[in-house]
Amino acid sequence: MSIGLEVADDFLLFAIEIKDQLEARQAGKYKITLTQGVLRTCISRAYYAAFLYARCVTDLERYRRPIGIRSASIHNKVIDRLKEMDIPVADMLYNLKKARGKADYNIRSTINPNKVI
Repeated sequence: MSIGLEVADDFLLFAIEIKDQLEARQAGKYKITLTQGVLRTCISRAYYAAFLYARCVTDLERYRRPIGIRSASIHNKVIDRLKEMDIPVADMLYNLKKARGKADYNIRSTINPNKVI
């Protein structure tokens, strides 16, 4: 297994742990304090796990962006490649990417815990 996929597994397991805590919260049995930081981290790590898996599937693991090109281009390139390959998760990855952008950069917004689950 590549290092990228090992990291993706770690990110995904972390996001699942937070999601499980959100579900436990609804049942009144949770162990961690669910702050905006925790919720935002869950979204961010879930996206990066999905992105790293998709990058591997699209054979873009070794892609290096040309000098002067924005770093976001690899993220868009992976989504575009998924669409070219007719892999149906492309739109899901795009939506998760948008949610990650909101979680990481739109700090004035409040993340609804019920929408993270």
